[in-house]
Amino acid sequence: MTTEELVLYFAINAFDTEIIRRTMKIFFDTPRSKGLCVAAYIFNFIAAIFSHLIDKVFVGIIINAITIGFIAAQYNGLIKRKLISAALTLSLMYLCELGVGLIFDGSMFGSVSLNLKALVVSKLLNFFIVLIISRIWKGKNKFSFSADWSAIALIPISTAVLEIAVISSVQSAAIIILSVVIVLFLNAIVFYLFDKLAENYARKIALARAEQEKEIYYNQCVAVMKSQDSLRQFRHDMNNQLQTMSVLLDNGNTAELREQIGNLISGGADNIFRFTGNIVVDGILSCKLAKLEECGAKIETELEIPEQTFMNTKDLTIILGNLLDNAVDALSLMGADKYCFVQIKYSKSCLLICIKNTYENAVTHKDGKIISGKQNPDAHGIGLTSVQSIVDKYDGHMEVSHNDKLFTVKVILMLPMDSGKEPA
Repeated sequence: MTTEELVLYFAINAFDTEIIRRTMKIFFDTPRSKGLCVAAYIFNFIAAIFSHLIDKVFVGIIINAITIGFIAAQYNGLIKRKLISAALTLSLMYLCELGVGLIFDGSMFGSVSLNLKALVVSKLLNFFIVLIISRIWKGKNKFSFSADWSAIALIPISTAVLEIAVISSVQSAAIIILSVVIVLFLNAIVFYLFDKLAENYARKIALARAEQEKEIYYNQCVAVMKSQDSLRQFRHDMNNQLQTMSVLLDNGNTAELREQIGNLISGGADNIFRFTGNIVVDGILSCKLAKLEECGAKIETELEIPEQTFMNTKDLTIILGNLLDNAVDALSLMGADKYCFVQIKYSKSCLLICIKNTYENAVTHKDGKIISGKQNPDAHGIGLTSVQSIVDKYDGHMEVSHNDKLFTVKVILMLPMDSGKEPA
């Protein structure tokens, strides 16, 4: 074996290792032991080099099957899932080699020098298919075209075409091998950086959610303290009024007594929100509806939920907090005719949340998503995106609609019986 072929085998097998790693990420989150997992990948790499050296097709297939199965065994998950992941990895690898080899009119199991184009293209095709499967899987099997799809398609396809041109036109074996190494490395590093950017964006969204939750919990505490102060003031005022009414009763002044009772019944009753008794929902509503009142909005509520916890507090806080924040933001920009309707119903494990509010500014859409009118560009879309993530978690449904005056968001969740339990 020449030095060029040895370098080529190293590059191809290193790229195969990256393909295997990405395929495993589709099925598993964390390995049982990082050290053993890394050792399994190294073992697979060495075994692949050995299978190339002995140049026995079926021996190579058996070695790959054993080493890929050993890698799958290092992850946390059911045995069935591990078998499926290993079978998918192995089958994609050889199907791509066989299919591309036939297209290029050669056998992928012969001399590398005769089939170098097919070999490189088959690896890039395998990589491309794994990227597509991963993208669809992370989207919960919902295929939707977006800007990142163009990047997924463009890079492997364009580099494959470029490499075919290089192999066809360049005579120097060293330059061809170098171009193959560069192309494979470029694909691996670009999508590695792509993943890191996605992780940073997810972390940024998580921090924004955490800030929203902190604000909600803080305002909830403030609202509870205000309600306690109001209750103490109410008791004090009621005591004074009862003493006055007692004097009127002793003096037989029934007319004035009747007037005092009427004032007591009607006074301030219309300004009190009648909540649910559920401490989480009431805490959020007392904070957000107070902000809506400050905006001068007319508020209507339809609340039918139990007093006991029926859903994970964090998830419920994200949904209600973000939807009501969006309503507050929209109404604060209006001059008149401010209106907000809040409906929350829970029955037989089904939760319905409907928020309607008037608005003035035009609704902006980008990539099929609604962009908020907030001044801070980092905040664009975070609210509804956070809500959608919780809706997806419960396999629920969110519907966003609007006409010339009214913006409506409806959320329907079918909650499992233990969804009210908080994480340990």
